[in-house]
Amino acid sequence: MAFLLAERAPALALVLTLLMLLVMTVTGGALMPAWLDVIGGAVPAALRGRFFGLSALGAGLAGLGASALTAHALATLPPAAGYGFCFVGASVCMLVS
Repeated sequence: MAFLLAERAPALALVLTLLMLLVMTVTGGALMPAWLDVIGGAVPAALRGRFFGLSALGAGLAGLGASALTAHALATLPPAAGYGFCFVGASVCMLVS
């Protein structure tokens, strides 16, 4: 949407982006109990705190690196392309996740 609609129809791009965010959030919330059940079965109780702590540390470090890349992209690319690049990067991270 950022590549195709942002410059021509910014209101439509905003609405579609917010709708996709809503779908992603609702889906994530619905699936969270099942994911935690899988983690509860796969990670021994004595290691769960360490597991979640290291996961949060890794996510924080990755977020720090991604924020530097985002700042560079938004500073050097035109607005629609910069945001499109950020959305593509976020989509790739969500896919890997």
